[in-house]
Amino acid sequence: MEEIFHELHQMVKKYQWMLGEFNVDQQILSTFALSKPMTTIEIYESKEEGITITRHDIHSFIDELAKYFFVYCRWFDYPNQQDVHIYLSRFRTLIEIIEKSGGLDDEQADIFGLFCGYSNVDVFKYCQDHSLMHLIKGGEIK
Repeated sequence: MEEIFHELHQMVKKYQWMLGEFNVDQQILSTFALSKPMTTIEIYESKEEGITITRHDIHSFIDELAKYFFVYCRWFDYPNQQDVHIYLSRFRTLIEIIEKSGGLDDEQADIFGLFCGYSNVDVFKYCQDHSLMHLIKGGEIK
């Protein structure tokens, strides 16, 4: 198991240049170690920033991730930018739920937070702070 964990860590380091997120490597590793049930990675490609990430780069990364995780991707194409959300889990059914919903957005913030390993209180506060209280029943935290 330690050898597989090391291989995963090396693979993530290889693609660090296109991840751009703070601690994304730790998010991936903690999902593999089952510290969280799922994580999501967002890759933003913008030609204006001087960073060109091709679909081939992203597909190569996804192929590498698929050796360790169940993976679902949601692509967003904009005139000057392409974004992809990559959902990772070692639990097949969890990724199937994400896939059937077409990915998660603010209207699924509660389930997304719980799937990504946030505490119930953190999910509640996020919904409260982002005008998503219709997702929560019962009022304020006491």
